Amino acid sequence: MGYRTAPCSKEGLSMNDFILTTQRIRKYYRFAYLAEMFYFFLDLMPGFVRSYVMRFLLGACGTHVIIDYKCYIRPPKYVKIGSDIYIGRGVRIFAYSEEHSVTISDHVLIGPDVLLTVLGHDHSTQDLPNRYGRIFIGENVWIGARAVICPGVEINHGAVVGAGAVVTKDVPPNTIVAGVPARPIGQRPSLSE
Repeated sequence: MGYRTAPCSKEGLSMNDFILTTQRIRKYYRFAYLAEMFYFFLDLMPGFVRSYVMRFLLGACGTHVIIDYKCYIRPPKYVKIGSDIYIGRGVRIFAYSEEHSVTISDHVLIGPDVLLTVLGHDHSTQDLPNRYGRIFIGENVWIGARAVICPGVEINHGAVVGAGAVVTKDVPPNTIVAGVPARPIGQRPSLSE
């Protein structure tokens, strides 16, 4: 049993449009190959070297930042990271532009294999157009392993995202969320208490 694909239709595209599309695909694959090679060699380096190199590539980076092995940040110039941050093994962060960026505030712990992406698709139409939204993570946030943070989400200060949660809506301050989709399951005491 093999994979089934929909028949490819070029209706509405001229041959020049098709050639430009093919050229764009080739350019993307060249870029993706070089990015994979870069991250492969970066993973061979000790942790302090990896964090030092990423400091220059990120849009902003505070002090005491640990970026574990197998992390993938693309493109790094649209990702801003504060101080006292731990980004666990295998975390994937996808930003798109200055307007659709990822911002991580101070004192944040991100568990292994977490996905933060500013790009999704609008499923309300048949052609699935792209949908973008920036991601903001406030101070003192903890994100559990294998959580997914969807486009346009703001996780406010002191919140906790449970392991495996899919966060599709904003998380209020000091709230613990879990599940698919993520729902509030508890409260953390605020720092003033």
